[in-house]
Amino acid sequence: MAVSKRGMRTLRVDGVDYLWKIKRDEDHLDENLNVVVIPESGGAILTIDLGAPRPNRATSVVALPDGSSYTKTVPHAIATPGRVAEAIQKARVAGWLPEQGGGPFTVVLEQD
Repeated sequence: MAVSKRGMRTLRVDGVDYLWKIKRDEDHLDENLNVVVIPESGGAILTIDLGAPRPNRATSVVALPDGSSYTKTVPHAIATPGRVAEAIQKARVAGWLPEQGGGPFTVVLEQD
């Protein structure tokens, strides 16, 4: 799977430079905020599921027994360099070896 490097940010984790960006919302079935990471030198892709919805999907309609409803805001994910670094370290411990290539690897972070 090729990833466009346009709009990617650089992040150094444990002496290795990575490129990351928020995954586009092309798949409307995927409600959670996801980040795509690749080593700057190339290699296997890491997808990070931040464990919460995108900010634009952080509301839900609650139906009441009387037929009325209201909109409730739910906690949403924010992609920060610290969270991305945490996910990269978690993925490396779980066996992500980007320098060896291979298919995409996914790691899920728990909501703060």
